[in-house]
Amino acid sequence: MKIQIQKWKVEFTPGGAHFCMGGVRINENCETNIEGLFAAGEVTGGVHGANKMGGKALSEILVFGERAGASAAKYAIKSKLDFVGEKAVREEIRRLEEFFREKKGVSPKEIKLQLRHTMDQYMNVERTKSGMEMALTVICNLKPETKRLCVPKIRRFNGLWIEAIEVPYMLDVAEMMIRSALFRTESRGAHYREDYP
Repeated sequence: MKIQIQKWKVEFTPGGAHFCMGGVRINENCETNIEGLFAAGEVTGGVHGANKMGGKALSEILVFGERAGASAAKYAIKSKLDFVGEKAVREEIRRLEEFFREKKGVSPKEIKLQLRHTMDQYMNVERTKSGMEMALTVICNLKPETKRLCVPKIRRFNGLWIEAIEVPYMLDVAEMMIRSALFRTESRGAHYREDYP
């Protein structure tokens, strides 16, 4: 049986976030306004204007990824950055191993689920000030929970360990998205506010 869109009513629901239209400004060499920081892909903004052009993600990856890589390589050759010292490496290892020490903590999956639900509910296609403020409250309340993240003490093929490392950064990105959307009292491109149509 074929679905006849012309005759039948078909419910359409946005399928969730599939492309982030970013916001970091870059020049033609993918340089940001921070020396030595290069960006490409979805984290950048303005490549397609206020919205994205469908089907262009792959070409964007190829063009701007190559440019960012080439520019970063040129910068690295000329830069006089110091190597990371052994003390800094030990500190980072200690930080990453803290996820193993907590016996009765929070699974990264729990926080990711709350984050996903919050962003889907309040930061989807249509947004309101009250909804975004609610989302911001939830995100800010989740951040302290990341201090209690725990994972099984398995060093190889431990997907939960990777999630535990990623979750705090995901919350930071969510907070930045919400705060910037609250700041924009307009509707433009894919940013639609019901209170500012």
